[in-house]
Amino acid sequence: MGMSFIAHVRSPRGHRLARLAPLAAFAPLAAFALAQPACDAGETGAATAASSSTGAAGGAGGASTTSSATAGTGGTGGTGGTGGAGGVVTDPYDLACEGPTRTLDAITWNATKDGGPYLAEAHRFALFYGNDAEVAAAHLQQQPKGSRALIFGLSGGPSFPSQFDRHPEDRCRTPKNELTEFPCPWFDHGAPWLASQVEPLLVALSAKGVELDAFLIDAEVQLNNWTILAEVKDATKRAAFWDVLENDPRMQPVLAAASIQLPLKERVEKFGQYQDYLKWNAAMDDIVQGYIHDALAKTMAKYFPNAEISNYGASRYTSALDVPDYNGHHPHLFGDGTFVGNHQSREGYGWLVQLAGQEIVPGVTLTVRPFHALLYAANTLRVMPLAAPEVPFHPWLAARSYKGDAWAGAMQKWVGFADHDAWQELVFHTALAGATRIAHWNVASDMNDPALVASDVAAARAALEELNALAGCADRATLIEGLAPWDGKFLVSGIRLEDHELYRVTPDLDAPGSPDLAAVVTSKEPASFTLGGELLTFPEGRVHEPAAPASAAGVWVVQPAGAPKPTRSK
Repeated sequence: MGMSFIAHVRSPRGHRLARLAPLAAFAPLAAFALAQPACDAGETGAATAASSSTGAAGGAGGASTTSSATAGTGGTGGTGGTGGAGGVVTDPYDLACEGPTRTLDAITWNATKDGGPYLAEAHRFALFYGNDAEVAAAHLQQQPKGSRALIFGLSGGPSFPSQFDRHPEDRCRTPKNELTEFPCPWFDHGAPWLASQVEPLLVALSAKGVELDAFLIDAEVQLNNWTILAEVKDATKRAAFWDVLENDPRMQPVLAAASIQLPLKERVEKFGQYQDYLKWNAAMDDIVQGYIHDALAKTMAKYFPNAEISNYGASRYTSALDVPDYNGHHPHLFGDGTFVGNHQSREGYGWLVQLAGQEIVPGVTLTVRPFHALLYAANTLRVMPLAAPEVPFHPWLAARSYKGDAWAGAMQKWVGFADHDAWQELVFHTALAGATRIAHWNVASDMNDPALVASDVAAARAALEELNALAGCADRATLIEGLAPWDGKFLVSGIRLEDHELYRVTPDLDAPGSPDLAAVVTSKEPASFTLGGELLTFPEGRVHEPAAPASAAGVWVVQPAGAPKPTRSK
């Protein structure tokens, strides 16, 4: 994912995006459930999908209450993934939904060839690709009802051919209000320009009667310390840039509110010595997301008020949910994050770059292997529903075959669950944490590998079909109450359905000396598991075995509603 030089700083104009006023009060739906009502327009002015976000979204399919999608018979499975969820063995609990269904779908922006209700192709629209309503409408009308989405790609950077983050009137200013040569994070001219470029397309689509269920924005526009260090190579020029930023009159209230010490070159650039870079990055992110919200989310909501809207990487967090980034930095220690539109969004790619080999908590070191990548990705995504349970979220998941990125011609293998069933496990755990729909970065298409695309899509489809067959009820609420323990032998996620609770249990089977899955299951009824001295039990629960599981790396457990919580002991 690319990075851009500039962000949107918003403090001179007032409100913080992250502060959406919650809707009506709600009662807990189950023990340790995270109720998740729809967010209203609040301060942001963006409307929420009426049918997609009510209640805690445990694997919801966005606006697919109106979808014709139903649980199918499963695909052929990707590499290591074996088919879908065609049938299930007899179970004492009636797992069929008695009320309305609401499926989880995935939006992918590369051709999948086989369509289908769960993995829709979203037409990727970006300003530099043109503004052709006929093309966009044709793509949208081919997508399943409830899964009609546009993806707006605004990757930014020096080559970005627009004036959103490079408008000449938005450059930094001196204390005498004179323009400088340096770009700045206040897009008071760039944001209206971007809105003016997007609005004609939305007007035309609305006039054509096109239905839109989601806008997934990928506007990676930033002014964090990493971007400045990467893009301003010359140390002398970079020092001048820091000085201009520090002395722009609009920056003074921002620095004071974030308690950022001066000089910026010393305190922000030298990230190994001070924590001011984390404060700076949080403040800059709030500002840039505010302008993206104004330019895109507000404009979209004018014409499609019921659409789900999010921006890649824009989410809430708290210092109590300290999940470091993939290089071991701790961005959650300062600020509380923000989001665009009416949904949070961040990636669960399982990247373990410089974080691999570091202690994530005392005594626990993560390595690039399937279970650790799964645990890290799952906790990264859990931050969203835990930090802001009232705001639904769109997770971005990379394709199953994605191993990392190529630097200097060599593939950097950062992702431990690449080509492993732990990837399907991530789909399950993400849905049970409350995702409303998945953005499926089908990266293999970027490499022009149709066979790999087909394999990745088949694995995604199999997981989604199994999931929707078991957890596709509209009446549901996630049961997660905290981050998964970093030293645990099991990753466990749960959801409350109409009259029972459903859990996914993924053991750490790839650790040295671990037994196979069958040996970990000590009892199917009541369900209990033992691994590495840790005992996991589900009172009144039983193991549920699909006939053709999409993954061989985990187990489903069903409990009656109101049963005692699962317990762990060592």
